[in-house]
Amino acid sequence: MSVDLGGLIQALVLLVGIPIGLYQYGRAKRFERLRNLNGIWQRFVDTAHFARIFDLCDSEDAQLARHSRQEKLQYLGSLEEVSLFVEMGEADRAYAVYLFQWHFHYVFSDATVSALFWENLGGPAERDARYWEKSRRFACLCRPQA
Repeated sequence: MSVDLGGLIQALVLLVGIPIGLYQYGRAKRFERLRNLNGIWQRFVDTAHFARIFDLCDSEDAQLARHSRQEKLQYLGSLEEVSLFVEMGEADRAYAVYLFQWHFHYVFSDATVSALFWENLGGPAERDARYWEKSRRFACLCRPQA
């Protein structure tokens, strides 16, 4: 009985190589998903008016109602980016919730803060508009514990 040594080696390489390759691919994709969120988080950290908006939300400050529409729309755009990345599988959902739970909670779920935030953006009708559906859906995942 003759064994084709070359064929046997190829089979072994495939049996070992494919699982290792899939494992490495999965790790690389997970790292990429974390990096996507880290980039957005860095924007929230580095952008002064994002920090100001969050502070106004956190303190339930009435000045939030009069805060710049443009800055609030930029803030909302970045939150929308988080929800889109998560929905498309380009960001890790658990990590996104961990990083952005309070941001989404304040803007979409907290009755007092949400009313102040949306006051000069069209009020509850705009917040509940179809356009913000993905962000509202993501906000439902965000149940921060004080």
